[in-house]
Amino acid sequence: MKKEVIVRAIFCAAMALLLAIGTVAPAAAAENAGLENAILKAKGIIAVPAELTEFSYDIYDNQGTPTYNLRWNDKEYRSSIFAAFTGDSLTSFYRSGPEQRSGALAVVSRARALESARAFLAKCDAAMAAKMKEDAQGSGTRGSLGGSYYFNFVLEENGLPADFVSASVSVSNATGEVLTYNWQNLGQKYEYPAVGKVITPQKAMEAYLSYGGIKLEYMSWYDWESKEFKVFPAYVANDRSLAVEAATGAKVVQGGGGYGTPTSVANAEARAAGDTGEAGLTEAEIAGLEKLAGLISKEAAQEAVAKHFPESAALKLSNARLGAAYDDKDQYYWALRFEAPAAEGKTGAGASASVDAATGEVTAWSRYGERGSTANKLSRADAYKIATDAAGRLAPAKFAQTVPGEDEKALLADKIIAPEPVYGYYYSFYRQVSGTPFRTDYITVAVDPASGAITSYSCGWHGKAKFPDLKGAITPAEAAAIYADKAGFGMKYVLAEGGGRAAAIGEVGSGAADAAVSAPAAAGAAGGTAASASSGGASTSASAPVAVRPPVAPAPGAQGNALQPLVAYHWLGAFDFWVEPFTGKLIDTTGKERADRTPPSYDDISGHWAEDVISILLDSGYYTEGGSFEPNAPMRQEKFFRFLYATPKSDMTSAEFYKMLDKEGALPKEEANPEQELSRYDAAKSVARYLKMQALAERPEIFRDPFKDAAPDAYKGYVAVAKALEVMKGDTAGNFNGGKTLTNAEAAMVVYNLLRVGAGG
Repeated sequence: MKKEVIVRAIFCAAMALLLAIGTVAPAAAAENAGLENAILKAKGIIAVPAELTEFSYDIYDNQGTPTYNLRWNDKEYRSSIFAAFTGDSLTSFYRSGPEQRSGALAVVSRARALESARAFLAKCDAAMAAKMKEDAQGSGTRGSLGGSYYFNFVLEENGLPADFVSASVSVSNATGEVLTYNWQNLGQKYEYPAVGKVITPQKAMEAYLSYGGIKLEYMSWYDWESKEFKVFPAYVANDRSLAVEAATGAKVVQGGGGYGTPTSVANAEARAAGDTGEAGLTEAEIAGLEKLAGLISKEAAQEAVAKHFPESAALKLSNARLGAAYDDKDQYYWALRFEAPAAEGKTGAGASASVDAATGEVTAWSRYGERGSTANKLSRADAYKIATDAAGRLAPAKFAQTVPGEDEKALLADKIIAPEPVYGYYYSFYRQVSGTPFRTDYITVAVDPASGAITSYSCGWHGKAKFPDLKGAITPAEAAAIYADKAGFGMKYVLAEGGGRAAAIGEVGSGAADAAVSAPAAAGAAGGTAASASSGGASTSASAPVAVRPPVAPAPGAQGNALQPLVAYHWLGAFDFWVEPFTGKLIDTTGKERADRTPPSYDDISGHWAEDVISILLDSGYYTEGGSFEPNAPMRQEKFFRFLYATPKSDMTSAEFYKMLDKEGALPKEEANPEQELSRYDAAKSVARYLKMQALAERPEIFRDPFKDAAPDAYKGYVAVAKALEVMKGDTAGNFNGGKTLTNAEAAMVVYNLLRVGAGG
């Protein structure tokens, strides 16, 4: 009997164990199968070297779709491969390690690298890869000087680009191996509507302008050299969110952001408070600053915060710093940090604030930690009212100069309460100067939808900023024509909620049929003809009549996707410039004229003895400006150094460039002569300076003359260094001919040899 009880107990225990295993096994088996599938498929696409023996992974589940992040490393963790597999698709990949040599000079041509990139895409998804077209404007814009080519590909459906499905690939210019890869929206199932009757590009541009697609704004930057905060005007194109429905001319807001994106509260706080460093100021320094006339004390700063945010009184002040703003050294702020009392047991809960030390104005507030409730009670419109009241109370004069961001305008009548718990509703307001936006100055507010409390607030403002007069500026239509000339304006697929109809709020004219044209004609229309120039002063919208109509209810998304493709007019290419509003020139983010960054395609090197060298340099990112290389023309000083330092595409002015050369030790400022024809002697001097061998080359007594035509002592060492390293050679008679002017082709050979030596041979 006793034996029977023991056997029964063992049996029951075994059954319990089996039942327990049975409840866990299916999930574990699914994960194991998914991981194994991801590993095998990844290794079918990428080659994992045998020395990468260390393997690790993590699994990220996004609403039932797992992503397997796979990592292979060597034992010293110097070389690694990362691959991300989502569903059945490799979506991201990179390899790194010392074996991935970065070469200044390309061994692999760009054409061969492009073949390698396409072959890799075909391994990932052959059917999709066949539809991917290279985006010439997005390719090669970075990476070549770092040892790799960069290619960008976009999907094409029904003859139109759909750039929300894109792939980027970088390829080593030394080995031809794919180094990095990322495919956006691979595996997403979209339905691409056919292209039917559409409005003309001209009508589409008129609509785009009427929706504020091109805006004249004040921009800013801080010049660290002159320590000045500078403001300049520019025409800015909305290259992200705004598009025009091709069938009707209705306004479409694309998914994925654009105008009105709230400024990061954390960045805003850091900007307002200034960066005083982690160590902060010493007590003696703080005491000294407090003695400055007009600055309030730490206690007064605390009181100012408590006046507007009473909850700060229940928190403990843990850190206080007094420092100047990075872009105005005369403007001081108190940066305060608060922590919840330890007794409350809220580890990590607290707040931070910034206070103008001269006026006592609270310029930033952020509360972080646990929420009291996660149940939303306020609609966005209700919270918007709280946000505007708070901004008007905290900074009344500044708030009066702002307008709501584009996203905020749509929230005024939004009575829907967010169904999911959110930390806060965010609202942005931007400064207007005589009707022109200045987004550098802003007020942002976040409201807790559960309690109505302000969870964050930030005010970034430049009281001393000077705003240029805008009289004489070109019109938005003229600026649009410049953008269209560079980026192209035409039809493409864009992603929009419900296929775009939910976001449509207006149409051009009385109907789509009035200006409808055939799809092929509209699809081929791009460039400057899309917008016609008009006379008169600058304005923020076009004069085209717009008939507003009620919004259309969204159509259900295919395969459950909220965002679906829609045929629309938009920018066909990317751009990294603004338009100067008086001259129409392209400018960068500092307001300076932007140089053309498109690599040339030389029309005069075919068959020349230096063709191969010039082509290799071009593939490596070293080239001269213009469509012609003029190989037999004399090389001039500035052109040579821009060729050597790979900056013909930089935005440096001549003065800035020569200042850099002087700082680098490449050319002393007293030798600057931009248009001087470069002699072979001066080229030899540049060789030694580039290789940091000037101190050696300036010792002529330790060198023998390597050529029959002995060089003067001032050049003897330089010539000997250039000859010893085989950067420069003489003629067949054994002469160096140092006084002879270097041709462009000979200069290319010097640059090629110099880069070869500088890279270690």
